Amino acid sequence: MAVQNVVTTILINIVWPWVEKHVWPHIQERLSDILRKGFDNLSSKIAEKFDQRTNRPHQAEAERKAEEADVLAEEASSETEKLNYQNLAKVWREVAEELRTENETLKAEIEGIISAEHEELSAELLSGSPKLKKVEKEAVLEFKGNSVALPAPRDPDEKP
Repeated sequence: MAVQNVVTTILINIVWPWVEKHVWPHIQERLSDILRKGFDNLSSKIAEKFDQRTNRPHQAEAERKAEEADVLAEEASSETEKLNYQNLAKVWREVAEELRTENETLKAEIEGIISAEHEELSAELLSGSPKLKKVEKEAVLEFKGNSVALPAPRDPDEKP
């Protein structure tokens, strides 16, 4: 038991400060990269679904109808008919533009939410480092208000 106390003390007073200073920043950086890649992947998947499920098909349909109305206006037999089709084409273009604007706005809002969440999680991860301390005879790892008692060190030849 005395050996475990000595090992725990060495771990807490010598090894852990070195790990915290030299290893933890690299772990934080790697975790931040993993988070960024995860959020980028999530953003891509959401953008893909967004393109499939939003008003884009309706926008394309409105643009198609505007083009059809333009063709009908060119083929019109009277000035009144031509004017009616031109007005119809104008309305369909306005509808298409409104849908495009709504889509862009919604997409930007979603991307903003994802980006803000990524920044918040990264900042949380990068702020502070885990602390290792001795509580009674146990080594306790604390990070962000959570703590966990670590198992006592033992001889590698010792059976668990």
